[in-house]
Amino acid sequence: MTTHIANKTSLPTRERIIALWAEGESNNNIATHFGITRHTVSNIVGNMMERGHLLDIKPGGKPRERAKPNIVEHIEFQKLSKPSTSAVEIQATLLNDRVCTVDNLPAKSTIGDIIKNDLNYTYKKRTVIPEESLTEVVI
Repeated sequence: MTTHIANKTSLPTRERIIALWAEGESNNNIATHFGITRHTVSNIVGNMMERGHLLDIKPGGKPRERAKPNIVEHIEFQKLSKPSTSAVEIQATLLNDRVCTVDNLPAKSTIGDIIKNDLNYTYKKRTVIPEESLTEVVI
């Protein structure tokens, strides 16, 4: 069994394909011109007709909305105070401190996204170099 890895057609290429298609070129001629399959041209044209744009849609649903600044600040404060705080604990403090209500409480995965993407925190543990190893005698 072989696996086919699809190459993504770039946005400028998709725009040129739609322009040629709008001028009346056939899918076969466009495919030959760009070195892609006729089926790919058909998919690009079909997606354009269906969506009204050529932009990619992220698979799996809607894109994540930016969290409100007060929520991000509260999560950052929690992680600075106690780096081992879990997402469930952060959810509890957001509710207890009345930063959020149950209706707008971020999910655990969203809290993880905020920590990783918005705050640029990693799970890498920091190591401390002992001061004794930096003395002149040891060096």
